[in-house]
Amino acid sequence: MRATYILRRIGSSILLFLLNTIIFFILIRMVPGDPIYAMYGYDPAIPFTKEDIERLRHQYGLDQPLPIQYWAWLQSMLRGDFGYSYETKIPVNELLRNRLFNTLLLQSIALFFSMLIGIPCGVIAAVKPHSKTDNILGAFSIFGFSMPQFWFGIILILLFSVYLGWLPTGGLHTIGGETTVIDTIRHLILPVTTLSLTYATAFMSRLTRSSMLEVLREDYILVARAKGLNEKVVIWKHALRNALLPVVTVAGLYLAFMFSGSAIIETVFAYPGVGYLMVNAAKHRDYAILMGVNVLVAIVVITSIVVTDIVYAFIDPKIRYT
Repeated sequence: MRATYILRRIGSSILLFLLNTIIFFILIRMVPGDPIYAMYGYDPAIPFTKEDIERLRHQYGLDQPLPIQYWAWLQSMLRGDFGYSYETKIPVNELLRNRLFNTLLLQSIALFFSMLIGIPCGVIAAVKPHSKTDNILGAFSIFGFSMPQFWFGIILILLFSVYLGWLPTGGLHTIGGETTVIDTIRHLILPVTTLSLTYATAFMSRLTRSSMLEVLREDYILVARAKGLNEKVVIWKHALRNALLPVVTVAGLYLAFMFSGSAIIETVFAYPGVGYLMVNAAKHRDYAILMGVNVLVAIVVITSIVVTDIVYAFIDPKIRYT
């Protein structure tokens, strides 16, 4: 039954992936603007005639009907070829390969610290509900949940980079300097802090608190306490293990959410990731890069959802493989 369940989830994910590419392919071409004009039409130093524009549109296949364009793109994508960037003429595969690791590095570290901070804070708040500690942690969570990430990132840059001069303002490595682990860590501190201490940590903390409060009311917790078990064992072994079920689900989904929404943070910190690449591609109507990024994000998001569902099914014995 488990194999059947996994195969069904994979099959539905493939259909979802194809539907995603179709919708995104249509939407980016509905946006006003022409990629040819975005590349060449606004440069007075390059005199282009109408015939030149039409020739370039034909060269990139932009004069074909949308179904034909999509079918041509789908065939290339299935071969692992996302084409060439309209602007830089560099293969999209190469651009994505150079940026993917950077984005995964940033998001994974941010998610790790979000759980490392958020889960213990949620447990402490649930063990002492309505106490001063709970109120302080709740205020911190609400502040982090409601604070715009781009604003918080700019504040960190002003404080630690501009005024104090302790950390670099952005990027991943010092330009012209030696690439070392310490240098990379210094560049990661501000973007990781921005991601970890805003929506991620706040949401993890509140979700863990809510889940723990429900579990602590269960009969088996009362039985465990009646048996004389140590309170720490009851909280951290028995209660937390069951309270983590929704947290595990959200953690997997949130990794996908952070990956797909990394454009804001990467733009603020000029971080050389997939999100920053996507923003620049959108400015120049670079359809090839936009579709490549969309495929990459869709794969990460859908895979995270499928893996989370499967892990959840293995963790919770009450779930049926149907």
